[in-house]
Amino acid sequence: MISSCCRNFYKAPSTTLLVLGNSNIGHAVAERGARLGHRVSVTTREEFSQNKTGGVISYLHTPQEEQTNSLFWKNLVKEKIPSQSHLLVLNTIGGSVAAPGQTMEELNVHIPAAAIEGALEGAGGKFDSCNVVHLSTSAAAHLDAPYGKTKRLGEEHLFAEPIDHLTIFRMSYVAEALFRKTVTQTYKEHHRLSAEEFALLPFTPLLGSPWDYKKVVLQPVSMGDIATAVFNTSALPKGKRLINAVGREEMTQEDFFKFFTDLLGKKFRPIYIPIESAEIMARHHPFGHCVPYAVEFCSKDRVGDSPKEFEELLGAPAKTLAEVYDAEGDEEAELVIPRPPLSAFAGQVVKNLWQNPKVLPATLKAAGPLSRSLFWNKEPPTLSFNERPESFRTYPWVSMSEEDFNEHSLNNRKL
Repeated sequence: MISSCCRNFYKAPSTTLLVLGNSNIGHAVAERGARLGHRVSVTTREEFSQNKTGGVISYLHTPQEEQTNSLFWKNLVKEKIPSQSHLLVLNTIGGSVAAPGQTMEELNVHIPAAAIEGALEGAGGKFDSCNVVHLSTSAAAHLDAPYGKTKRLGEEHLFAEPIDHLTIFRMSYVAEALFRKTVTQTYKEHHRLSAEEFALLPFTPLLGSPWDYKKVVLQPVSMGDIATAVFNTSALPKGKRLINAVGREEMTQEDFFKFFTDLLGKKFRPIYIPIESAEIMARHHPFGHCVPYAVEFCSKDRVGDSPKEFEELLGAPAKTLAEVYDAEGDEEAELVIPRPPLSAFAGQVVKNLWQNPKVLPATLKAAGPLSRSLFWNKEPPTLSFNERPESFRTYPWVSMSEEDFNEHSLNNRKL
């Protein structure tokens, strides 16, 4: 393993970084790679303008109808990726909500497999060495919902393929502080209702009853640590490995969401949503983190995963959530947070009911307990979640519309 007294990126000589999938975490790794002097390309289904980033990162258009065609990926790499001594392929394709007309298995198994296999075939003879990193999720180890199940199938498929150098990261909740001067994320629809956005609400919705409390363990991990680990895999020997990319903190839902209300200087007012209502809404009206796997995750007892191997790869302890949101003494630091898209969620529910009236009885069944939880919650029993220390720093913050947040994000992509 790599040992170091601090977080350092391993820089393989003459490296080309190919990021499969136009995701927020993909952008974070791509931008760091560009700063390190690597040649960087990102594949995207959108016609993305390179002018916004000064052309430092090359964006390669991959139409949705070609996503499962390994020959398409092979030709893309052969024609568009310049040859150097080392190729680092990072797959970020996958997700908890499939696109219209697409299955979860297609999204999390077939497309990543076609992209990785095609990329390696296209790279044949152009590079002295190739290294593949596949981003999976801790849900793959613990959950039977379609997201966890298909992520697990995707892992198994790649392990069965003849890939010489493969590392799979099972990630926990990935956190990144969006400060005004440094924010580079775009507001992706499937990631709506983030923890920061929940903190803006007058109450914090939590899943499950505290009177029948189940210990849900969250282990947030820094996006910066994920980027470090991705590059450091290039120094590992050939082989196939699966690493739990999780933080060292084990937090309950209360721990986690109270951190963000404390961060914004707001009062923590938990509202407990019945699991049965959440399951119905997630099944028929998925939105943001209101998806079946999240409900299943919050309805199970579980213990945390060990971050030992991940920290060995980092060469340092994984960052805590407080360290992720530490602006390193910048007194002018200001958090930028998209406004909670509750109207969009409500509109989606109405649209779903209009298009599929058969789900109306189930939705009404969920609405009763859901409404009662919003307007009446008896005092919950004492729960032992962590209080922030006296020295914990809150930050000034500003909320933006989705359009303004995206524009601000793109304008701050200065490599």
